[in-house]
Amino acid sequence: MSSLTLPNKEVSRPMKRDYLIWVLLLLSVVLIGGCATNFYDAQSDQLLTDFGKKSNLQLYKLEIEFQDRNDVPKFDQEFYSGLLADLSVIKFRVLGSQSSGVSGEWLDGEFNNFENLVKDLESKHRKAYADRQEIIARALKQGVDTPSYPEKADFAPANFAVTRRLINSRLQSLVLYEKTLKSSSASEAGSS
Repeated sequence: MSSLTLPNKEVSRPMKRDYLIWVLLLLSVVLIGGCATNFYDAQSDQLLTDFGKKSNLQLYKLEIEFQDRNDVPKFDQEFYSGLLADLSVIKFRVLGSQSSGVSGEWLDGEFNNFENLVKDLESKHRKAYADRQEIIARALKQGVDTPSYPEKADFAPANFAVTRRLINSRLQSLVLYEKTLKSSSASEAGSS
C-alpha cells in the first residue's frame, strides 16, 4: 500500500478574507436556520463524511503527484463520475428528508454548487491532460525531448488544492447549518 506524504509547504491565503467568509457563512446559517427543521439524519451525515474523505484523499494525491512530477496527472474519468454519483445519492437522501421551503432551496443550491465545483475541475483536468498528451506525442513524433510543463500554465496543482478547500468549506457550511437548526429546535422546545 502506498503512503501519502504531504509537502511541507504552507499555502498562504489572506486571513482577513477567511475570517470574512466564515462570519458571512455563520450569519447566513443563523438567518436561514430560523425557518427550517433538521435536514439530515445519521445516514446522510455518514454519506457526507465519506464524500469528504474520498474527495479530499484523491484531490491531495492529484495535487502532490502534480507537484512531484511537475506534470498533469493522468485524467481519471471514473474518479469524477464517482464523485458526481456520490453527490447525487447524498442530494437525493438529504433533500428527500427535507420539507420544502427556504432551507430546501438553499440545500439544493449548495448541492448544485458542489456539482459545479467537481464538473469545473473535471473539465479543466480533462483538457489539460489531453493538451499535454498531444504535446508529448508531437515531441516524440519529431524525435525531440518532451518539453517540460510550463510554469505559468492555466492548470496547476493549485486547481486541486482550491477545489479541495472549497469542498471542505461547503461541507462545513452544511454541518454548521445542521447544528444551528438543532440548537434552534432545542431552544424552541425548551421555551414551550
